[in-house]
Amino acid sequence: TPADFDMKILSHCKAKNNSRVYLLSISAKATGISPIKGIEKDAITFNLALEPLYVGFLFYNVYKIVIAIIIVLGLGLFIVIPRVKHFIKAKNPHERQRLESSMYKIFRFELGRPSASTKLGGKRIHLVRVRGGNYKHRALRLDSGNFSWGSEGISRKTRLLTVNYNASNNELVRTNTLVKGAVIQIDATPFRQWYESHYAISLAKKKAEE
Repeated sequence: TPADFDMKILSHCKAKNNSRVYLLSISAKATGISPIKGIEKDAITFNLALEPLYVGFLFYNVYKIVIAIIIVLGLGLFIVIPRVKHFIKAKNPHERQRLESSMYKIFRFELGRPSASTKLGGKRIHLVRVRGGNYKHRALRLDSGNFSWGSEGISRKTRLLTVNYNASNNELVRTNTLVKGAVIQIDATPFRQWYESHYAISLAKKKAEE
């Protein structure tokens, strides 16, 4: 049948690397017409004999081209195109993003270190190396601090007792977290002692008379 003939031609073409001489010999065997004699006697008959061969060869090449295009497009969609954006310089270089969804870090301070969240407790301080070889003292827990009495112009080191109020979050009050703007209660003993020695006035509470 013509279909079997086309398949036979395609299989032979693949085995012999599409040699034109071999195609002519196969067509001569299949049709019984010699290429040279066919051309001399009847060119039309020879062309008709080679027509299935040319059609099959054409469709075989088209098939390979289509498969190659599909593969190239697939590689472009899933591999090439997602990586192209990383080579395009954005207006802000900090907006560039890796395939793993992590942002480019240009400076060391962009590491995004967690906040200290200083709590009230036994003194615990960590050293963090920063730019220029310097070190920051990150307080994780504190139990004392240096406080100033502005109107008297003095400062004393005293104990921290508790956190009384925080305008931003009541959770920071419950967990005794020391942050900027928090209202805390401290031990007033050092300030009272200074006041008594400086003004000679006792600030002790008077006992209720019986």
